[in-house]
Amino acid sequence: MNVTGAGQVIGIVIDTPPALTDLTKFWTTAGVNQSTSNISFVQVVQGKNAPPSGEESLDVEWSSGIASGAKVRVYVTTISRI
Repeated sequence: MNVTGAGQVIGIVIDTPPALTDLTKFWTTAGVNQSTSNISFVQVVQGKNAPPSGEESLDVEWSSGIASGAKVRVYVTTISRI
């Protein structure tokens, strides 16, 4: 069975967007047939994003790598005020 996630949308909520260069480097290294056109970013809370930590890239890299036929929508919030 070839399950790719085609027709599905994966939603990720995080406080900063990943760098597209991180994603493409991961896909190339891992041999994943994926494209930045399948990734979209939605800034849901206006304000200052957190500095990149790597977690934002890992979340998108692995979900888009496992389900390479799915679209990934990254909902970006801001730095937590807790």
